[in-house]
Amino acid sequence: PAADAPAVRRQGAAAGAGVRPVRPLAGIRVLDLGVIVFGAELGRLFADQGADVIKIENAAFPDGLRQSRSGAAMSASFAWGHRNRRSLGLDLRDPRGAEIFRVLVARSDLVLANFKPGTLEALGASPHALAAINPGVIVSDSSAFGGEGPWNARMGYGPLVRASAGVSALWRVPGSDDAYCDGSTVYPDHVAAYASAIALLAALIGRLRSAAAGGVAHGATVTSAQADAALVALGARLAAQSLVGEGGPEPGASAHLAADDATDGVYPCAGEDEWCVVSVRGDDDWLRLCQVVGRLDLADAPAFRTAAARARRRPEVDAVVAAWTRRHPPRDVMTKLQAAGVPAGVMLRLPEELTDPQLVERESFATLRHDALPVPMPANARVARFSSIPDPDLSPAPFQGEHTREICASVLGLADDQIDELVHAGVLQPAPDDRAVRPAASGGIRPGDVAMRAGA
Repeated sequence: PAADAPAVRRQGAAAGAGVRPVRPLAGIRVLDLGVIVFGAELGRLFADQGADVIKIENAAFPDGLRQSRSGAAMSASFAWGHRNRRSLGLDLRDPRGAEIFRVLVARSDLVLANFKPGTLEALGASPHALAAINPGVIVSDSSAFGGEGPWNARMGYGPLVRASAGVSALWRVPGSDDAYCDGSTVYPDHVAAYASAIALLAALIGRLRSAAAGGVAHGATVTSAQADAALVALGARLAAQSLVGEGGPEPGASAHLAADDATDGVYPCAGEDEWCVVSVRGDDDWLRLCQVVGRLDLADAPAFRTAAARARRRPEVDAVVAAWTRRHPPRDVMTKLQAAGVPAGVMLRLPEELTDPQLVERESFATLRHDALPVPMPANARVARFSSIPDPDLSPAPFQGEHTREICASVLGLADDQIDELVHAGVLQPAPDDRAVRPAASGGIRPGDVAMRAGA
């Protein structure tokens, strides 16, 4: 771990009375070059667990999440996704900025990036170059479609990735070829970020074990494609489609290729655009379902008695279930079926999650406040509950370059006049309201000076 990482502010007393709990990633320094949703989510997972995550930003190439439709100082998406971070404004295209970055790499544990393949190389920050600076550094290099193959140079984000993976074709209103239902999500960004975080933790644990055993603390490069995260989730459906063969039902058709029984789908309920999932696991569930919907005549009918028979008559089965669900609100459908032992779950909209009894009881959401936002906003509280680790802090997301001076002083050891000179030259970019910039000293700081003055 980076020895000079700043102290992490902690909350709670999960480790016992009078004992300050230690977050699992305290002392780990992360250089975060990530952008948009994947970048926000991956960095946040490390920051929430105590790592010192430094977001490196250039005002000339702002993170897309900083864009705000209303022109506000910060978007809600950025405030939600970048809590607990620090921000360093730095021009990596300037030789002096690139040198500062190299010094930071030498004093850090992880570097996160999700650019189009080749961007890190163009910045002189390829995984190979970073390993030459710090053999123990762990690099996350993620992109939409990965670094190999004919699509390796294509840019993309959630909607494009899931369309190319076939997910969008599945997320559509039944019976319609063009009524897609995924217009407001960024899947698989969040899922891919979680998968990358697990891989990075594995590399970090391997490095620590190697060092503890007296070996060399070798770093690693973790490359990932967001498309892979989407394809892995389709494994069962792809396998089932391969059994049908070319010319068989499409994966998004009513055949429900991966289902074990005919009654397994999303059914309309009373109200406008209200739905409930119902899943029959076998003959016993079918009998219970028939009792609830008032169709005992179908329970022992030869045409519906077995799962295979029901699968052959799927349209009729779906019509029976839908005729009943349409007469009831979705939560009533769920409650009655669950009480009978049949798996069922309502479709929740995002605002409804905040009042859902199960999520409320588990305290799944916290309240995030930021001076740049007009009102507090809900945010996820944690990824898991721990007996000895407190819930994440809710330190507000940084303004662009907010911690530039602080990081340069505490991590790089630069004096105020050195920082002022680099700010004057545009190499360092403090927060926009920073007025403490004095004229540049004569001669200026040249490439090579930063490392020398910082003692790298």
